[in-house]
Amino acid sequence: MRALLVILAFAAASVSAQNAIKGIVTNGKTAEVGVWVIAETDELPTKFAKIVVTDERGRFVIPDLPKASYQVWVRGYGLVDSKKLKATPGRAPLRLKASIAPNEGSAAQYYPPIYWYSMLSIPGKSEFPIGKAASQAEWLDTVKSNGCIGCHALGNAATRTVPAALGHFASSHEAWARRITSGQAMTSMVNIIARTDTDRMLKQFADWTDRVAHGEMPAERPPRPQAAQRSGGAGEMAVTVLVVVAIVVFLTWLVFFKRWGGSNSVGRW
Repeated sequence: MRALLVILAFAAASVSAQNAIKGIVTNGKTAEVGVWVIAETDELPTKFAKIVVTDERGRFVIPDLPKASYQVWVRGYGLVDSKKLKATPGRAPLRLKASIAPNEGSAAQYYPPIYWYSMLSIPGKSEFPIGKAASQAEWLDTVKSNGCIGCHALGNAATRTVPAALGHFASSHEAWARRITSGQAMTSMVNIIARTDTDRMLKQFADWTDRVAHGEMPAERPPRPQAAQRSGGAGEMAVTVLVVVAIVVFLTWLVFFKRWGGSNSVGRW
């Protein structure tokens, strides 16, 4: 029975390894710590992707992958997306090379939208009241809490720029006036901005997109995942191991009771 338990444990671990893609990420010289490794496939009924973060040695494990061929690449702060490699779970470890961003502008394209949105200029407290906004807090309520940000990821590429598909305009102010009257939510957007001062709010957003268009970037750089956030996928693998251990413990307990507690005891349980 002991041999059977060992076989079961190894079998479970083997199945787990067969369903994983693992490897290491470097920049050609040193390990890339705290970067994302993405595995994506369109061979399943729906598009499927899974993401893990490299550990302090640049290692990663993407566990529990359905059987398919995957495109695997590296993304991270300070980088641009690496070349995609084809990979299959259960094969030899990958050695991925990260692509260092050629400049700050390229790196900033991968920053979270909120870093870009934080560039929006807000009127000082001494300037209020402005329009219907009696205080800066009321203005910020529209900008940060109960306004457009409730539906839109303000600061992403689609909102920090004026898409060409929106049309051609004499100014960014005119473009923003057209933008908030687009789509099924137009009435809501117009009414939300009208709680403050429409013209001043449009000028604020126009100034923001103009500065972005002229090359201004967020003042802060986002940090890469730290400490426990850098699991390298090991966390999910650890869960698999714990399940295997739990099965082994249960089977051992069952055998012990059957041998020493009698069949009736086991039956009653």
